[in-house]
Amino acid sequence: MKKTTWQMLLSLVLVVCMLAACGTNNSGTSNTGNNSGTTNNQTSDTGDTSTGADTTTLRIGLHGDTGGFDPQTGTSGTPQYVIKPTYRGLFSVAGDGSLKNEICESYTVSDDGLVYTFTLRDDAKWSDGVPVTAADFVYGWQRNLDPELACAYSNLLSAIVNFDACLVGDKPVEELGVKALDDTTLEVTLSHTQPYFVQMTTFSPFYPVREDKVPTNSSTWSITDVANVVTNGPMKFESYSQNDKVVLVRNPEYYAPEEYGTVERMEFYYIADAQTSVAAFVNNELDVAINVPSDIAATHDNPNEVVEVPYLVSVCYVFTGRNPVLDDVRVRQAINKAINREQICEILGVGNNPIYGLVPPGITNPATGEDFRAEGGDLIGEDVAEAQQLLADAGYPNGEGFPELTFLSSNSTRNSDIALAIQSMLKENLGITINLQLLESQAFSAERRAGNFDICALGTSADYNDPTTWLSLYDSSTEYIQMVAAYSTPEFDELLHAADLELDQAKRFEMLHEAERILVSEDSQWIPVMTYNIPIMVKEYVKGIETTTAGDIYFTGVTIEK
Repeated sequence: MKKTTWQMLLSLVLVVCMLAACGTNNSGTSNTGNNSGTTNNQTSDTGDTSTGADTTTLRIGLHGDTGGFDPQTGTSGTPQYVIKPTYRGLFSVAGDGSLKNEICESYTVSDDGLVYTFTLRDDAKWSDGVPVTAADFVYGWQRNLDPELACAYSNLLSAIVNFDACLVGDKPVEELGVKALDDTTLEVTLSHTQPYFVQMTTFSPFYPVREDKVPTNSSTWSITDVANVVTNGPMKFESYSQNDKVVLVRNPEYYAPEEYGTVERMEFYYIADAQTSVAAFVNNELDVAINVPSDIAATHDNPNEVVEVPYLVSVCYVFTGRNPVLDDVRVRQAINKAINREQICEILGVGNNPIYGLVPPGITNPATGEDFRAEGGDLIGEDVAEAQQLLADAGYPNGEGFPELTFLSSNSTRNSDIALAIQSMLKENLGITINLQLLESQAFSAERRAGNFDICALGTSADYNDPTTWLSLYDSSTEYIQMVAAYSTPEFDELLHAADLELDQAKRFEMLHEAERILVSEDSQWIPVMTYNIPIMVKEYVKGIETTTAGDIYFTGVTIEK
């Protein structure tokens, strides 16, 4: 699947600076409220029942305003916390990463893998009692191609017939290969096979929207007219005050009332910084604080209120194509093998885990039920002696004559610590001098786009639950890879394209494993370093928060036991 440059920037760069939360325990579902991932039946000594919040109200602290609740445009971390309880698509992601049927009751795929026919449940309704129909999905998907909206993830629909023509305006969006055959039958026709298409429909750009509730040519309808917004999820909007809070209440029309806990009201508070959010939590003004800095979480008085939530992200480093010294694969392999990932994670502290491949843990092979990372094994790792030999074979024994490399990274605490550690390791182990450039977010983005680096820090999170969300970045046909790294390996491209057309998931995942091996081990174009958890704070009296490997946090089934 091809991605446009601007989409790459969103899915790669911003994730280094932004935090989202997801997680799982051994069973796939995490019931937060303690740090073990199991249900906690203790009563909090610090819980204050006189704070103004009763057992039916859940108070959640977020960083910054959402900027709206539009499923097609609100795709970053903060809006998603509000969108997830208010909307349902065809499917959602279960705690173990598998598909969970939502509005889709069943579906079929044609023998050639090009036509998907989804049968919708007939009891799904909007919050005003109007049935959810296939036409609502058609309209929601078409909105992704509206130039007024500039939807960041419109390219996820690129496999659908007429996508390219509709995107540039050569054909009306009504000719996109998405049809409502009747109220409960949605037909989607692809231009080519895409074995992970259904997995992508769990993401909010694929959610339905009621056309009659969206003002013509309005890109701000979900901000300016919350009272007019209808939802089809467990919760509906009560009120919204920009840069203050949004209030959700139970949707009486929701088709699965059994999913509710005791919470009838959710209050999301927009707080400028993490420290203020934590202070509000400590003062019993919040029940949940999202995206807590790890250093603050580590020193919190009550460890049972800190929950480490795994995040589907790879923190890696990419070699540019501008420096001839890096054209030698032995040099790239030497740098990769000179880095001690375990030591870096020890420096960073609890919640940071080394990875030895591009795809992080958390993606399941549907053919085997096994984790993709576990199946693929370690593709690169520390071996200082071999690294030194590789560099010597390349003509730079002990780093003699090796030019200084420019290392570009954002100046966040995590990224700075990683960059400083890598700088030290390359000097000590290989004699390589690193010119470290630690820049604030905007300057970092500008320098990265300009290609003013030899090695650059990138964080890549999952757009959908499939290894291609990472591997497709290095398809030589993408604008991104040519702009940043000028990487091109025909064998890698061929495997990736063949996997896109392979409907047999066992064979497909074999291809993806081999493609990752070429990229990381053989070509050593990536320097995979780590993945990390996101600490959140949850009062001990809050039970049943559910997290998934897809990065979702579900508050709907929460019970407050004060």
